[in-house]
Amino acid sequence: MGIYGRLDAEMGGRGLEAVIAYGESCSNPNFCYLAKVSVPRGGLFFKALNSDPVLVVSQVDYGMASRGFPGDVMAFSELIGPEPPRSAADAIALSAEELLKRHGVSGGVAIYAKEDFSASLRIRERLSEKGFKVVVEQYPSMLDSMRELKSWEERRRISELGRSVNEAFESIYEFLGECRIKGGSLHHKGKPLRVGDLKSFAMAELAKRDLIPSEGLIISAGRKASDPHYPGSRGDPIKRGYPIVIDLFPRGWDCYFYDMTRTALVGRSAAIERMHSLVLEAQGLARDVVGDGGRASEAMDSVCEFFERNGFETIGRRAGGIAIPRRGFIHSLGHGVGLSIGERPFLRHGEDYALRDGHVFTIEPGLYDPKLGGVRVEDVFLLEEGRVKAATGRIFSQELLQIS
Repeated sequence: MGIYGRLDAEMGGRGLEAVIAYGESCSNPNFCYLAKVSVPRGGLFFKALNSDPVLVVSQVDYGMASRGFPGDVMAFSELIGPEPPRSAADAIALSAEELLKRHGVSGGVAIYAKEDFSASLRIRERLSEKGFKVVVEQYPSMLDSMRELKSWEERRRISELGRSVNEAFESIYEFLGECRIKGGSLHHKGKPLRVGDLKSFAMAELAKRDLIPSEGLIISAGRKASDPHYPGSRGDPIKRGYPIVIDLFPRGWDCYFYDMTRTALVGRSAAIERMHSLVLEAQGLARDVVGDGGRASEAMDSVCEFFERNGFETIGRRAGGIAIPRRGFIHSLGHGVGLSIGERPFLRHGEDYALRDGHVFTIEPGLYDPKLGGVRVEDVFLLEEGRVKAATGRIFSQELLQIS
């Protein structure tokens, strides 16, 4: 069954007569998932139950959309006339209203958007005022559930992206291998190396492979690496005895993402080396739990218990109003990867479901200490035929890269 056949089945089961999604190809993953073509300036996807899908775009995107979309492609002007409304929200609302009328929709309508709240509210209110029944879905929504299990084509594409990210990491490792420690700081070809220099190199390597860091990247060094999402500042020094956390999460031309993290160490640090060893062991433990049919929350629980046995605090101890710790394992274990960088399945507390064939997800345990910095290792895995597999076919070297 193709995507639109699945959509009809889901709509029928949920009592929906129409689905609307709008936005730009890479700003709304639900729109991208349904339209399956690039619409740089944004568009409107419409599908009535048991009818062919419709894609509405601006005139300038009409040619590109017509070549790739399997249904009917229209220009906004065909629906609302040559004089455009004053706002994009009004254009979407008027177009959706006209399509709903043409298809005789009188029942539930689900709307999927990813933009500012006021525009979304205006569109919903306008359609409701015209008598259309706009449905407010509970999480996970219909499209959350459909996108959760990746098709073979999606898994193949994510694997391709992963192999390109592996290549970028190989180049970064070669670059770091050329570096030397002088006077307590890292140097490259005789000049002090700062985080900005390493970021520029990483950005160039991604660009060579048509990978787009649309949500940035993380290269953090020293004690600041104890903040998991500190992106790193251009002027930050790279010092002896401290780690470098490199987290790349680019997307491809078709808006699919990949996510991978490695940690390097400048010189030696027994504490960082121990943390890295424990993180690797934790990733293997989580992989075993998932592979044995364990629930997402059980994988998280097992890693928390493992770190706690080894002397680290975790967010598993938050019950009873206990604050999130500053030292130890301070974030969730993993998340789904696809048309967004954080989607179902989530490997965290409260996610009481087993992972299934078609799930694509990260496993990214980390340990952090404000006095030492941070250590994180992250890889993307997928479930096929009940087995947990590396998304790329092989896992890029997980050894702690020690720079001397």
